[in-house]
Amino acid sequence: MRTLRCIVVLLVLGLPGLARDKAVPQPQEFEIAVHTFFDFRPPTDFYQIYVVRGNNTGSSIERVTLTPPGNSCLQPAKVEDETASLSNRPEDLLGDTNPCAIPEKELHREVKRCKKCLVFSGAEVRLRVQCGDQSRIINTRILDRDIYDSRTITPSYTSWSMQLTSSLDRSLGSSVSDRPVFPADDPPTSSPPESSLMKDIGAAKYDSLFAGSPDKPSDIYRMAKAPIPEPEISITLSPEMPAEKLANPNYPPLARLAKIDGVVHVKFRIAQDGSTDQVVVEDGHPMLRTTAQQAVQMWKFSKGAEGQQVRATISFRSNCSVPN
Repeated sequence: MRTLRCIVVLLVLGLPGLARDKAVPQPQEFEIAVHTFFDFRPPTDFYQIYVVRGNNTGSSIERVTLTPPGNSCLQPAKVEDETASLSNRPEDLLGDTNPCAIPEKELHREVKRCKKCLVFSGAEVRLRVQCGDQSRIINTRILDRDIYDSRTITPSYTSWSMQLTSSLDRSLGSSVSDRPVFPADDPPTSSPPESSLMKDIGAAKYDSLFAGSPDKPSDIYRMAKAPIPEPEISITLSPEMPAEKLANPNYPPLARLAKIDGVVHVKFRIAQDGSTDQVVVEDGHPMLRTTAQQAVQMWKFSKGAEGQQVRATISFRSNCSVPN
């Protein structure tokens, strides 16, 4: 009979579904910090902060996603803020698992379960919750096999944290794993007013939840506030003469991505109607020649300049000298 009682006690302490301690009430708010990393695309790291608070109608959720810069010009740092309201209260979202009652030994065993495993993708999850007069952080580590291999037996609390963050993502509409491998350039948008959570991130109040990660949320926040460097294109004509239309060439996105600067020299003749004729690219980087030639072919000069032979020097400067 004594042996049976011991087995029952161990089951109650060890299973997430029975971890709710009646003496410790379920928290009415909590925060989750998630560092998700991939090995198959840039950017390879994403940082997300969830804040869940109970209210009169259920719960409010705010999620801030911070993405480090991939390329200093074409993939700048990004901060996205999303909110949602749910009829579920925080204790409903947490399910039968009370984070204040989870045994620390069980968490340690799950985090250290695969010391020598090669992990290429996954997530580090830290849930911060107030348990009485103390703040507690619940650490779980999601491995790529937990995400991609249905045959893997994921430990109990790791599985619970995956289900919790997935339910929050569904209420907000998407997750970082839903993003395309090669994202398109986003059109510029106006910046919404900053929430108190965004300000706290900028003040480094959440950096400690990402200890050991490659980036700090406060650094990504500051980089996202910095203006994107604009490319510079300048044109010099020899001999100088007034032009009715002298538009700059487009800077090829691939050339900017490769941080290619340089000068292209183009010779042309001004036709009787002021357009350019006999356009010849003399030299310049191959990735810059076509756009320079196309621009010169669109130029227009005064009719009195017909017959003039002109040499244009077109200088391209990407302003992408900051290393990735």
